[in-house]
Amino acid sequence: MSKKDFCQNVLVSFWGSISNYRKAVIWQVLSNLSFALMAVAIKKVGEEVNSFEIVFFRCLIALFILAPFLFKIRLKAIKTKYFTRHLTRAFFGFFAMVCGYYAISKIPLAQATTISFSKTLFLIPLALIILKERINVERWIVAFVGFLGVIVVVRPDQIDFNPDTLVALTGALMVAGSIISIRILTRTEKSEQILLYYSLISTILAAIPCFLYWKTPSMIEFSFIILVTVFALCGQFFNICSFRIAETTAMAPFGYLRLVFAIILGFVLFEEIPSLHTIIGAIIIIGATLYLMTSQKKPTQDISNE
Repeated sequence: MSKKDFCQNVLVSFWGSISNYRKAVIWQVLSNLSFALMAVAIKKVGEEVNSFEIVFFRCLIALFILAPFLFKIRLKAIKTKYFTRHLTRAFFGFFAMVCGYYAISKIPLAQATTISFSKTLFLIPLALIILKERINVERWIVAFVGFLGVIVVVRPDQIDFNPDTLVALTGALMVAGSIISIRILTRTEKSEQILLYYSLISTILAAIPCFLYWKTPSMIEFSFIILVTVFALCGQFFNICSFRIAETTAMAPFGYLRLVFAIILGFVLFEEIPSLHTIIGAIIIIGATLYLMTSQKKPTQDISNE
């Protein structure tokens, strides 16, 4: 037996011997590591290439990946009566990516990652306004505490306040808006319709500012853009694998592994040391969002805007 066959047999045997819960945890670790590596690639290429251009190539590459799948389904399957809803979802998703990518390239990875977790807090007022959901007092109080954590991280009252943190916060708001839009779309539309229109509209939205501020990327820069797409797709794929075999609420806490990876990668690759305010704010935000997610009777999965 060759070494390759031996290793393969060991892996198959190991994978078959562990529980679905442990498999789901492994998928979550791989998912969050992928998203953290995506952030590293964004930070590297974002130093020279603007966020619109990164988003444009990211969406364009996603369209090429979706193309073979679209050939397999009939045209009728992608027709929609709710184009305005798709446009709204794409608008939120597009600006979520632009703001998120810009923030990652300008502020420390740990800080950008921590602020991104506030998307769950924004869902509370948006669900009330748009979906007309009833929000109990307890959840409002927890959301308020969570936003206090955001203030601790952003520190708008300080002399050394960085306005780029507000871009990160806007990105989190846009992600929340995108999740609300997806909730509305899933009532009438299929997953392939949502993915197709999102990729197509986002590519068009990104194309205009992209060409206005065009900078031809070098081979190295374009390689990082490809890595952004690859790591994003891997993160989404591993996430789906995890949620297929485990409950959303059981896996929710593992989503914060991304912050651990962000701190490690930020320190090793960019010599970034998270401030005390970032750590304290992260604890408050994570505590609040974990409570909101685990107390929700029917947790919803969002199609990631990463």
